[in-house]
Order: sequence, then C-alpha cells, then structure tokens
Amino acid sequence: MNYRFSRDDWGADFSVPACVVSDFLKLSDGNYIKVLLCILAGRRNTSTEELSQLCGLSAQIVDDAVMYWCGLGVITCGETAVPAVSQISAEQPKKFSDRSEPVSLVEAVKPTKNIVDRRVVVNYTQREIKEKAEKDADLKQLVNDIQSTLQFSINGKELGRLVELYELYKFDVPTILLAAEYCKTIGKHSIAYLYAVMIRWFEEDITTYSEVEQAIIRAGEQRSFENKVLKVFGMESKPSKQQSEYIAKWNSTGFSIEMIEIAYNKCLDAKNKLNFSYIDGILMKWAEGSIKTPEQVYKSDEQFKSKYAVKKQVEEIQNDTSYDLDEFEQFAMNFSLSKKNSDKE
Repeated sequence: MNYRFSRDDWGADFSVPACVVSDFLKLSDGNYIKVLLCILAGRRNTSTEELSQLCGLSAQIVDDAVMYWCGLGVITCGETAVPAVSQISAEQPKKFSDRSEPVSLVEAVKPTKNIVDRRVVVNYTQREIKEKAEKDADLKQLVNDIQSTLQFSINGKELGRLVELYELYKFDVPTILLAAEYCKTIGKHSIAYLYAVMIRWFEEDITTYSEVEQAIIRAGEQRSFENKVLKVFGMESKPSKQQSEYIAKWNSTGFSIEMIEIAYNKCLDAKNKLNFSYIDGILMKWAEGSIKTPEQVYKSDEQFKSKYAVKKQVEEIQNDTSYDLDEFEQFAMNFSLSKKNSDKE
C-alpha cells in the first residue's frame, strides 16, 4: 500500500528528532511516546500535572516517561522553583528527572562477598539518581545499554534496582549487562528477574564478571541436561520445582542420561508409571555402590539374580528336609514306651 501526505492540510506542525524514530521507537512504550509528543508539540516548559492532564496518564507514568527520554538524551530536565514538579526542556541531552519523589525502596547492604551483614530500607529519589549518574559515566552507560539489551523501557522503580545492583552490591556495568543478556536469551526481559538472579549469585559468592560467566555456563548446561531428561521421560510440560531439584541432583552426582533412562525403565517395570522419587532411590543406591555405567548395572543385576537364585534354592531344600512340628508333637503325645517294650517280649 502506498501513502501520500499533504502537509498543507496539517496546520501547525513540530519536529521529532530522527533518532527517536530510527533508534528508540520500536523499543519504547506507547505511553512514553505520547508524553514525548506532547513535549515536542510545544509543551517544552511544563509540569508533571499539565502533561498528565494532556496525555490522560498518571503523574507517575509521566515522570517515568520523562526520565526514560532524559536517559536516552532526547530531552533534558531543568530545575524549578515549585517543589516536586518536573520542568522539562527539549534542548540539550542530559539524564534523569529532577522530580524528588522516591522511585523505589531498596535494601542497603554491606557489599562483602557471600555475607549480607546489615539490611536497612533506603529511599532513592530521582534527584539522587541523577546526581549519581552525572558523576559516574559507567552508570550512565548502564542506563542507556540496559534498555537496548532487554528491549523495553525501564521505569523509576526498575532504575532504582539497577542502581542498587551497581552501587550497593558492587556489580560492575559489564557484569550487569552480561547478566541481562543471559536473562534475554532465556526469555526473561524484566528488571525484577535480572535483580533476583544477581542477588542469588551474590549470596552464592558469585560477584565478578568471570564468576558470573561461569555461573551462566553452568546454568546453560543444567538446562540442557534437564531438557534431555524430560525428553527421556516423555514430559512436555515444565517440571515442578521438586522435579527440577531431583534432576539437578542427578546431574551433580554425575549420572549420564543413559543411566537415568535405565533407572526410568526399571521404575516403569516396578510402578508402571513415572515416579521421580523411585528413580532417585535407584540412582542413589547405584551411587552408594559406585555403579556409574550401564555395564556395571548389568553386572550388578546378574549378581543379584544369582544370589536370589541361590537363596531360593536353599529355602526349597530347607522346606523339603524340615519337620512338621505339629505332626511330631502329635506322635509324641500318643507314643507309649511301655507298650513298645511289651511288644518286644
């Protein structure tokens, strides 16, 4: 379909920076674009409340949008004499909104590896975050790159989470971006998920770039191992948390997919259905006996069959040569020694 526009019918018009269309439009939230258009259409010095009424959006969304476009360098935020009101300018690119509302509640921690000694609630304001970013080029890079990596616009609360990872937990920018790329590859595009993963790594003493890289490699290997196990079991649904823990246990114990398949078949023979607990019992018994290969399983089964056959044979012999105690007791009660002697005379 072809399109033709007649500028003569437009009336008043305004300019939109080309970078907004070429670089940011595809990744930006629709509400954020509405706010930017209102600013560019002549509302270059206005307040949060005015933009909120004009766009039909909440004040929080407006402030998040302003902070987003400031972070990308499209607009800048100026000072105002009115407390807690954002002043907006479409002149030179700077970062972040000056609105002094808290954007997140974060837990301050002493950034020692694997130990969180103290947790207190801290209020971050956009003004404080702006000051941090203006003094720290790495933090500016983090804010600009993280949105491109996760392919969505971050709001004030999410930005506070990033600052927490960077400033309080002492993850550097390359490490946070590496973790964000990992989250993206597994289909997780939220700051909340990124934050949860990195805090778990921190608690596991994983804080440097190389340590995070190794953790990502291990996680990928575990996902691959789990998928292979699920394929053997014929499971198409996502495993439960307990089932995933069983699979991780078998992987860490060193069992191959072939060994797990043998245990699975034994489970079907015994239970006629999939039972993770029963399979785990088989595998852990093998682990105790240092049975690690299919050949060792076969040898162990043959030894068990031989022992069982010998035991069965012994039991049969014992049954054939055993006395019937009831019959013997009856005989003893009816036996007369005097009668036996008289018969001899």
